[in-house]
Amino acid sequence: MSNIQILEQPAEDMIHLDQTFDLVYMDPPFGLQRDFKMQESDGSEKSFSDHWTSFDDYIDWYADIINKA
Repeated sequence: MSNIQILEQPAEDMIHLDQTFDLVYMDPPFGLQRDFKMQESDGSEKSFSDHWTSFDDYIDWYADIINKA
C-alpha cells in the first residue's frame, strides 16, 4: 500500500519543501478581475480577490508557481 500525504499550503511555500511528489494539484485564481466571497455554515464569511494589475502580471505569477511545483 502506498504512503499518501496531502499538504495544504500556499503555492509560494512549495519552494521550501525538501521532498518530491508524484502529483501536484493546484486550484489557482483564474485572473478574472473579480472579488469572491462565500458564507460558511457557521455564518462566517470567507473571501478572496482575483484582481491583477495586468494579464501579463497574472501569467508571470502563475508561471513562477508552476515552475516551483
